[in-house]
Amino acid sequence: MAVYGTLAGTSLLVSFFRSFSILNLSIRSSRSLHHEMLTSIFKSPVRFFDTNPAGRILNRFAKDLGGVDEVLPSAMLQLTDYCIQILGALVVASLVIPWVVIVIVPLLFLSYYLCSYTLRGARELKRLAAITASPVYAHFAETMRGIATIRAFGQSDEFLSTLYRYVACINNTCIY
Repeated sequence: MAVYGTLAGTSLLVSFFRSFSILNLSIRSSRSLHHEMLTSIFKSPVRFFDTNPAGRILNRFAKDLGGVDEVLPSAMLQLTDYCIQILGALVVASLVIPWVVIVIVPLLFLSYYLCSYTLRGARELKRLAAITASPVYAHFAETMRGIATIRAFGQSDEFLSTLYRYVACINNTCIY
């Protein structure tokens, strides 16, 4: 009973330390990313703001910080879980049947190649999704800046229908 209690207690402490360190790392990286992004925006020339709409800049800020704040901690927790499970399975398998190591090494290289190949396509897909969504953010930001003028001239329905067209275009049903 003492062995099982010790294993459970050790597992609990390791899990707590892992979660705490990943959360702490995530908070520090979020602060650092926000500070560097804001500093870069403040130091950028006026021409940058002429060539990039406000919606694209806001979209980039929201996506990057949202990814660091929401996706990164859970992804890191899952990664550490999977790595520990895979490492444990490989150690047990190699201790029971040492010939398994001969098969595992080429499979590790193959999985590394497949991951790097897939990662390039995923990055490009995310870039295209961000570019597609930026007109919606730009339209929304411009609408919020000029809401008093829009209401004064009775153009609310026109701006709302334009927003719906942008959203419909993002869902691959462009209606112009």
